[in-house]
Amino acid sequence: MHIERLQVEEGFLDGLDIEFCPGLNAIIGARGTGKSSIVELIRFCLGVKASTADSAKRTTEHALAVLRGGQVTVTLADGNERIIVTRNASHNEPVSSAPFTPPLIFSQTEIETVGLHAAGRLRLIDSFLRNLPVLSRTEAEVVSVVASITRELEAHRKDIEDFEERVAKLPLVEQQLAALAADERSIEQFSVQTAVRTKQLDEISGETSKLAVELNLVNQQLREVTDLRGVLLGALKRFHSVESDMTPAAHPLLQNIKLRRSSTIKHIEMAVFELGSVVDAAESAAKEWNSKKLELDERARHIRRELEALREGAGDIARKGKALREEKAQLESLSKLVRDRRYVAQTLQSRRNDALSELERIRATRFQQRSAIATRLSKRLAPRIRVEMTRAAQLEQYSTVLTEALRGSGLKYNELSAVIVESIAPHELLGFVEDRDVEGFAAQARITKDRASRAIASLRESDMAAIATVPLEDDVSLQLLDGPLYKDISQLSTGQRCTVILPLILEHQENVLVVDQPEDHIDNSFIADTLIKSLLARSGHAGQIILTTHNANIPVLGNASRVVHMESDGRRGFVVVADKLLDKRVVSAISKVMEGGREAFERRASFYAAAMP
Repeated sequence: MHIERLQVEEGFLDGLDIEFCPGLNAIIGARGTGKSSIVELIRFCLGVKASTADSAKRTTEHALAVLRGGQVTVTLADGNERIIVTRNASHNEPVSSAPFTPPLIFSQTEIETVGLHAAGRLRLIDSFLRNLPVLSRTEAEVVSVVASITRELEAHRKDIEDFEERVAKLPLVEQQLAALAADERSIEQFSVQTAVRTKQLDEISGETSKLAVELNLVNQQLREVTDLRGVLLGALKRFHSVESDMTPAAHPLLQNIKLRRSSTIKHIEMAVFELGSVVDAAESAAKEWNSKKLELDERARHIRRELEALREGAGDIARKGKALREEKAQLESLSKLVRDRRYVAQTLQSRRNDALSELERIRATRFQQRSAIATRLSKRLAPRIRVEMTRAAQLEQYSTVLTEALRGSGLKYNELSAVIVESIAPHELLGFVEDRDVEGFAAQARITKDRASRAIASLRESDMAAIATVPLEDDVSLQLLDGPLYKDISQLSTGQRCTVILPLILEHQENVLVVDQPEDHIDNSFIADTLIKSLLARSGHAGQIILTTHNANIPVLGNASRVVHMESDGRRGFVVVADKLLDKRVVSAISKVMEGGREAFERRASFYAAAMP
């Protein structure tokens, strides 16, 4: 695939229509003629992200300023297929006739600064990864699973802790029942009638207890279903709000998306209707059980009145026995519920462990692939340039999430988060917090138990799912051989940084590359010895390169397939000539624009000839 054509409507480059070809396309011209604008319009049209956040803002502003509300169109050639991509200032994303692989685009500023940013260096390496989108999508799916299970586990653990606190009262209730048994037996000895009434009361008490437990479970389910229905209703409201703003879709793909969206909304509406039926059924059942419980309570009251008539004080004992038996039945039911919740929690824990292992496998695979690319680049660019990878070395995001979670804990959270980040991995921290493992946490973080306990208490109130899945990105080291020593890119001058970044970029021999003024800040010997050789090495591959330049050596020694000469009248930039390198008009343009004219070129030629031995 290569860029075949660029068309611009309105703005500084209004009417621009340039055809490109495979191989090297050199755009030349004086400053202010729109060369860099062509690069940024291609980037804007194809939706290619800049290397850094600062660059992204600048490049977008540049493109919009050049367009002035107009539109840019790029035609991509992929064999016999043509893909048309258009975009204007109102488009958030490109509009294309088919999916396409975006080119690699580097502005002059990006070449100078990309190596100074960890994300930029990593993006340089990732641009060589063919399966990175697949790995990223799979990672995002697994992260979503881990986060979802973690939040579900937290809800189960809170229920278990609450239920266990209540079940802890069961031995005391049994002791009170045992103490009450003697009084109940003495009541039964007074008359057969008392015994019969007491038995009836016990039976009613058992039924009442059973009803109370069932009613408690029904109410719990009713709350959960009602909450779910509320969430779906909220989603429907948002769906309908967005749908009302949507314009009719002419493209078959957009029509299909709209149809599937409408189908999804109908499914959600059916689910809301079904959940409404469940709520009605649950409310009806609860009403029926409440009515039945009231009936049983009334019967119990009647029997107690009879017992009170038979024996003073019997009612108090009976009521106390009934209340204790109801409480015992509920606590025994909760005890069973605790066992069920524990089983579910164990199952969730196992699923999450599998997901965490899969997440680790994905990230390890990506690191291995990145390391292989770093090794290959180091070999190809040796000995001058060295590329090295370090696993999970970017901890800034982990630190930020953790600091926010510890804020308000009363601890020195900035200091504590730095200690934790350096000593405990996110999934390890998750285990310490969930298990309340104060000793293990304190030992690994090398902090006091009191501090560890307070940190765990604070973290248990935070979103541990976000902490557990925070990405620890790999780090890239780019080094240049300067004399006998390798220097990190952060220690290099602007020109030296460019001599590191450009060879890396030009190693993309199968990709479309768009580069703005690669020769700035580098000397002519580097251009001849390295840059030109890299350009010529690409000529045998399918890749295309479009670059702007002020250096005549690049199109001439690089054997450009096409040269585009730009000029400007102050109000608009335009093409003077766009043709093969040896076209007379192109030769004239190169001589005039890049060599200072024929006379200057001939004087330099005489000078070089005289200087030669």
